[in-house]
Amino acid sequence: MKQRWTVLIAVFGLMPMILAMLPVDEALITAAHKGDLGEVTRAVEKGADVNAADEDGITPLYRAAEKGHQDAVALLLDKGADVKQVTTDGVTPLHIAVERGHRAVVALLLDKGADVNQVRTDSGEAPLFTAAQEGHRDVVALLLDSGADVKQTRLDNNATPLFIAAGKGHREIVALLLDKGAGVTPVTTNGWTALHVAALQGHHEIVVMLLRQGADKTAKDVKGLRPVDRAREKGHAALVPLLEP
Repeated sequence: MKQRWTVLIAVFGLMPMILAMLPVDEALITAAHKGDLGEVTRAVEKGADVNAADEDGITPLYRAAEKGHQDAVALLLDKGADVKQVTTDGVTPLHIAVERGHRAVVALLLDKGADVNQVRTDSGEAPLFTAAQEGHRDVVALLLDSGADVKQTRLDNNATPLFIAAGKGHREIVALLLDKGAGVTPVTTNGWTALHVAALQGHHEIVVMLLRQGADKTAKDVKGLRPVDRAREKGHAALVPLLEP
C-alpha cells in the first residue's frame, strides 16, 4: 500500500502537498530520499532536525547517500548533518553510499570527515570490504587513496577484501588490492586463503595472479583441503595443473 501511494504521489505531482502534511522531521527524511533540494531547504527552515532519525536510525543524510543524490548530501552536510551518525545496525551514510557504488557521494562524505575504516556492526564490514564485494572498482580505488586499510578483516570470519574479491571474480579489484599491498597469506577462521576461494569458483585469471604473488599451493583449510582439492571439488580441471604442489 505504501509503495502504491508513493507511485501515485510521484505521478500526480502531489509531493509538495504531502510533505507539507508530514511532521517536519519526517518531511525532511522524505525530501532527502527524493533528492528534492527545495523541500529539504524548506523543511530545515521550518525547524526540522537535520539529524533526525526514524525507528531504524535512518537519517536524511543516509537516505540521500543511499540514492546517490550528491547535491542533497552536500546541502545536508552544509546544514550540519552528522557524517558519522549510524543506524540501529551501525551503518553510516558512507557504508550505504559505498554499497550502492555512488562514487561522487563517497568522495564528498570522505571529504567531510567520514571514517574510511569504520566497521558496520550488522556485518562487521569496513567500507573497503563492501566495495570489493559489490565489484565497485572505482570506489575501491577511492577508498584506498583515502587511507582504507587494505588488510582490514571482516570481524566474524577474518575474511579480507582480497579474499572476497577473489571469490566474486572481480579481477580488476584483485589486481588493485594486490598492488596496494594486500597479502595472499591471510586465512579466514575456517583456514581458507584467497587462493582456496578463487580455485573453488574457477576464476582462472585470479588464480594465476595470486600464484604470481606467492600464494601457497600447499595451504590447507580446517578440513585439510588444499586449493587444488577445492578446484577438483567443482570440476575445474584446467586449474589442477596450476595448483598441483
